[in-house]
Amino acid sequence: ENAILTAYVARVLAATRSTAPDNSAKNAKVEEAAIIRALDIVATATGNYSDPYLFASYGLAAIAAGQPARAEEMLVKLRAAAETERGASFWELHANTPFYGWGHAGRVETTALAVQLFHRAGHAEDAPRADRGLEFLIEQKDRYGTWYSTQTTVNVIDALMLLASRQKPVERAPLRVLVNGTAQPLPASVAQSSDPQVIDISSLTRSGQNTIEISGGAGTLASAQTVAGYYVPWTSPLAVPPSGP
Repeated sequence: ENAILTAYVARVLAATRSTAPDNSAKNAKVEEAAIIRALDIVATATGNYSDPYLFASYGLAAIAAGQPARAEEMLVKLRAAAETERGASFWELHANTPFYGWGHAGRVETTALAVQLFHRAGHAEDAPRADRGLEFLIEQKDRYGTWYSTQTTVNVIDALMLLASRQKPVERAPLRVLVNGTAQPLPASVAQSSDPQVIDISSLTRSGQNTIEISGGAGTLASAQTVAGYYVPWTSPLAVPPSGP
């Protein structure tokens, strides 16, 4: 767990290094030395422990630090550690995450990190493997439209955004929402903001079965969910509990 935390801190330091002209050479050297020492410590741990979360976290830290060669061995380990479920791929967590993730949420977070590493490493042979990981992630959304915990959700969305970044401009199309075959008017903020957007589609819904189709989105739509509420009259059999108060 110390190695996993160290890998996370190293990744943060590497990703947030200052490149401003007023950043003194002394401070830059101290920062760089700290990152290298952290990577060296975690590299030793990856040889002593077999944990896909550790492999992925270390690989991402190495790439963020500008040392992609360190990540190559982690890619080999992750390829071998991949597990399959209904045609999708996932990676198991063997210890708690730095944010106390474990169990199924930890498996989802581990898979999200593995997918991110495969994307950032950029090997063509790993693209199908990453896509199968994304299939697993998409299927794991919980009933609240998230992925069990804040940190897991953040990592899954990061992975989904990496997928969106692979799209070529010619493949992108405006976001369209069809409700029962009729286009739902969308506010301009949908295309201009990355914040969650709430759209009321009740005017196009009807009793019984409804069909919602979502397409396009210019690579910015990470996920969508439908929330419905309804009521029945007191005289309906559905309003009478089968027993008890």
